[in-house]
Amino acid sequence: MNINFSIFISPISFLMAFCLGSCSSDNDMERNGHNTPLTPIELKSETRRAADDLRDFYLSFTYDMIRYADANSNGASSNVVLSPLSASMVFAMVANGLDDNGAKAYADYLGCKNLNALNDLCSVLISKLPKADGMVKLSLANSIWVNSAQNITLSKEYTSTLNTFFKSELFYHDFTKDTSTLKEMNNWCARNTNNLIPSFVEEVKAESLAVLFNTLYFDGFWKDGLFEPKDTKTELFHGKEGNTKVEMMKSKEYTGTHVDNGELELFSIPFGNSAFNMTILLPNQDESVERVVNTLTPDLFKDLQTSAETKFLTIEFPKFSVKSKFEINDMLIATGRKELIDNLGLTMFPTERRGSLIYSQGTSLTVTEKGAEAAAVTEGEIMDSAPFFPSHKVKVDRSFLFFITEYSTGAMILSGRISDI
Repeated sequence: MNINFSIFISPISFLMAFCLGSCSSDNDMERNGHNTPLTPIELKSETRRAADDLRDFYLSFTYDMIRYADANSNGASSNVVLSPLSASMVFAMVANGLDDNGAKAYADYLGCKNLNALNDLCSVLISKLPKADGMVKLSLANSIWVNSAQNITLSKEYTSTLNTFFKSELFYHDFTKDTSTLKEMNNWCARNTNNLIPSFVEEVKAESLAVLFNTLYFDGFWKDGLFEPKDTKTELFHGKEGNTKVEMMKSKEYTGTHVDNGELELFSIPFGNSAFNMTILLPNQDESVERVVNTLTPDLFKDLQTSAETKFLTIEFPKFSVKSKFEINDMLIATGRKELIDNLGLTMFPTERRGSLIYSQGTSLTVTEKGAEAAAVTEGEIMDSAPFFPSHKVKVDRSFLFFITEYSTGAMILSGRISDI
């Protein structure tokens, strides 16, 4: 059942900033063998600054996508599940393959002035996040697929950057053979999202230069078996489109952070060893989610978090499952950021060329008594600004017509048919 629960901000959205999480599968309860102790991920000063800078991006990206979805829903579901972390990975990979102007545009958008520090942060996240909690499965994977039909390769420098910092797999495929390439891309996405997103790529364009992917998979148990199926009851959920009956879980009493400023409640639900938490913003009954999205700035959100107190909490929370897919380009254009996608200087190839980007993202999220399971795929498709001319051989070995014209006036100087030579 899909539930109108738009206030929920994706578990993936704040893996860095506010650490949201995901759920367990039905197999071994021990995950990586034991519940590892809660230990902060150590970051160098510049890398820490990049991590702090990205917090505002995570929130801004979430709010911008929700606002765009609301403005262009056309009757579609108002549920929005996003992965700012996944998006930031692809944006960072692209930024490393652009000229100075393009790289600066992405740095400004992400809020990180130091691209090297951002690269270091991405490397740390890929290697350290999966080890943060033994009761959680988390994986991040990156890949780039280059169109061999375009007779291009990646530069050695860019290939080294993708390998060193992003652990990116590199594939060369003939995009004119769209069926086989489409299958391989979707197999890669499915394999790295535990088959939660099996058919993300709908089309492979022969004119594409390359396609970048980031996948994210997160599967974690609630801390201390917080919810038990016997306590789940059918209740009403008051959504944007009206009331619906849902399976409402009820937690045991647990220790968590909470604040209520009269208009909003903010509280956390921990996973495993508390390295990952789901943070919930709940408007009061007289407040709308839409107004919250339009007025809650990153600074106000931080103030709420700072003022939250540790309390003994008992919560009721709905079980739900949501899948989303969004064209990120549409949001970027609507928010006046065409410089991120149009007429960019592509330095990722041995010979610089002009190009454009097409971004899209798909997500899946399921919340149950065991926990939350989530996955995301973000795609960045690199298009050449110049038209693509497919290779084709012609042998003129039969009768033909010919026309000799002047291009500016169309004056036909000579024309005719050659039947025999």
